[in-house]
Amino acid sequence: MNPPTTRPKALIRYSPRPISAYVKSNGTQTWGPATSPFLKPQAAWNLAYLSHDFEVSLLHYDPHFTVNVRRTIQQKLDGSGTDIADSEAPIKRVEHLFLLPAPRAVHLLMQSPIVYELPMYQLYGDEWIRTIHKRSFLCQADESPPDNVVDLSEARALIERVK
Repeated sequence: MNPPTTRPKALIRYSPRPISAYVKSNGTQTWGPATSPFLKPQAAWNLAYLSHDFEVSLLHYDPHFTVNVRRTIQQKLDGSGTDIADSEAPIKRVEHLFLLPAPRAVHLLMQSPIVYELPMYQLYGDEWIRTIHKRSFLCQADESPPDNVVDLSEARALIERVK
């Protein structure tokens, strides 16, 4: 598969809130996707958000879920394996897809001959494909708003963009 030729203008966040909002603490323990170093790249968080409804539950039933997400975005689009060292340009890896709008990312992934080789598919099968397809249409399709709007002009610009 050739890498998509469209380049994202800015990072797109699929979740309605930044990853830092997806964390819980009981005083002694902290959990949630925000605590995982594997979800630090925006593409990893986007794929994780597509693959699991963190609005319902901050924990996936598989304790290795975040590792599986990271290994999936590290797969090379040409099918030549995993770029564990992240030495290839992101545009050559699955990572690049999840910087595009969610429906486009899922469409391109489903058209890719490597989809059945991806760790997420190997582990979760067709149910994973159905989940990311369904959830892709619920995700933000535009550039993410800034996490903190600091002045009235930014707020007005965001409101105009939504209209």
